[in-house]
Amino acid sequence: MNSKQINILLTGAGGYIGSRLVETILKKTAYKIVVIDPMYFGNYFPKSKRIKIINFDIRDITTKNFPSNIDYVIDLAAISNDPSGEKFKKSTFEINFKGRLNIARLASLNNVKHYIMPSSSSIYGRIPNNKIADENFIANPLSNYSKANLKAENAIKKIKSDMKITFLRFGTIFGYSKRMRMDLVLNAMVHSSVNFSILPLMRDGSQRRPLLHIQDACNAIIFMILFKNKNLIDKQIFNVGSSKFSNYKILDLAKKVIKITNKKTKILWYGDPDKRSYFINFSKIEKIGFKAKYNAEYGIKEMTKHLKNFKIEDRNITLKWYENINFILNNFKK
Repeated sequence: MNSKQINILLTGAGGYIGSRLVETILKKTAYKIVVIDPMYFGNYFPKSKRIKIINFDIRDITTKNFPSNIDYVIDLAAISNDPSGEKFKKSTFEINFKGRLNIARLASLNNVKHYIMPSSSSIYGRIPNNKIADENFIANPLSNYSKANLKAENAIKKIKSDMKITFLRFGTIFGYSKRMRMDLVLNAMVHSSVNFSILPLMRDGSQRRPLLHIQDACNAIIFMILFKNKNLIDKQIFNVGSSKFSNYKILDLAKKVIKITNKKTKILWYGDPDKRSYFINFSKIEKIGFKAKYNAEYGIKEMTKHLKNFKIEDRNITLKWYENINFILNNFKK
């Protein structure tokens, strides 16, 4: 690396992925980090002189307050998950779509080298059981959350500038973070099995889902920052995961949890059959050298250790916490 100090802007860094990403960047690089986040969930960052926090909502960032001398932008800020997107539709499209587009445009005007947007494989919606979606598969978003992500991707890729743009479609994230989320499928399964010998499972268990360990998500972001041939990843979408172990049927996943955590655990079925069902092809990102490392078994064992006697608070359930800050989400200065 040359002598010039590298500066990374992370929006939404106070969240579940962002908190672990900050730790990973501090550990693996000498970069300085500028965080744009209202920090609604609290501050879980390690103490470091390399972190600067700007308490702002991305909807309020303008040319006047966009940080200077930024080399890379990782745009994590978003209303997360489908239930929150349905409850807060207006805010979801304002933040996940318009807010991200705003950050990307400002980045291009401020000579940022590379803009990276973590997106979601939920964009694929429901696909036939005999199909596996690659990046060219026709998107079929079923929720406001995934629709807003797709609109952001489509709008941002049209920005005309020298700035490189990359989209990373993550599967359902799992694994431990200091800013823990307990409304993600594998995290919730492990916690309930370990502590209550019950495993809540949305009907009917046949739904297919790609999963991605949180550390692999962080590693994929850093991989793109360090990738030398930027033209190869410019205006490109990459599904992130492993061809060997990222695709799971939900019932099979539940059986793994029970086997590893607590063989006395009983499945508790709930809800209507889940319409979201998709397996993902990861060959594109693997061909350029990225390899995911952490499978579901690893995550189950990791969380078994961390989640024993873990007391779930409102801030660990995304929708509950958004409901607590309802006024903030729906009332802001333009």
